[in-house]
Amino acid sequence: MPPIDLSALPVERSKFAYTRRDAILYAIGIGCTELKYTYENDQEWALFPTYGIVAGHKGDSFDVINSPLKQSSPTRLPAIPGVTLDRTKSVDGERTFEVLKPLPKEGGVLEFEHKIVGVWDVGTAAVLDTQFTLIDPVSRTPYVRCLSSLFLRGSGGFGGQRPPKKDAVEVPKGKEPDRVVELKTGRDQATLYRLSGDYNPLHIDPVHASKSGFKEPILHGLCTFGFASRAILQSWANNDSARFVSMKGRFSSPVYCGETLVVEMWKVKEEEGLLYVAYTVKVKERSVVVMSGGLGVVRA
Repeated sequence: MPPIDLSALPVERSKFAYTRRDAILYAIGIGCTELKYTYENDQEWALFPTYGIVAGHKGDSFDVINSPLKQSSPTRLPAIPGVTLDRTKSVDGERTFEVLKPLPKEGGVLEFEHKIVGVWDVGTAAVLDTQFTLIDPVSRTPYVRCLSSLFLRGSGGFGGQRPPKKDAVEVPKGKEPDRVVELKTGRDQATLYRLSGDYNPLHIDPVHASKSGFKEPILHGLCTFGFASRAILQSWANNDSARFVSMKGRFSSPVYCGETLVVEMWKVKEEEGLLYVAYTVKVKERSVVVMSGGLGVVRA
């Protein structure tokens, strides 16, 4: 089967609106305690650099969005004869988040451009690759770009092509991590993080979590992503948000609220003023890898 033609799919445009309060809620949701990220009058006040990653869930709403499908995500999936792509059964696969320019600290309304860039077949599931960019509506300056891979469970097996191989991030074999950071999540971590826009009941409703096969509500994958970003920033960039460039990582297992995240990091290289750090995230209590293939990039 040839690659699925996505040329007829339009770029979807909507709005992302936020205030300083929203940015503070996000920082608290990923465990920040520093005043520079949680107190708007601090002399070093800054938005935590990965805040823009919530745009795909929050949109321009300042209220609870009951249905995840009403959030800012593409609704027009490509038509494949005899195949149904079910976005309601999606599971996070991988994220790559890049800061092109820091978001305005005072908040505002930005344009949200979202497009599907690939649909692939891995047998039991389909893989949906999407990209969004946050753009200044007047100057057209791009602020952040995010690439996402979602697994659509039960939508595979249609004879499509497998996803292209991506550049793998190899953790140095036999080498101890250069730095290790342990970050404890709170029992209410998902309750806090959902206030940044991802109101999926999987992360708060025990009944819903049980029906999905989990013993209790699980932590948002992007919350774990935020914790890993904190570890990179603290360990390699003196916790300076202006030095953050990008983060990527693959989600491999769920995290339960209250567990301890162990972020192991290895310096890969330093070139052209940028420092590249490979990382993995494990749950200390269960010795389970929850994020792999991670790579953080900061200014040296």
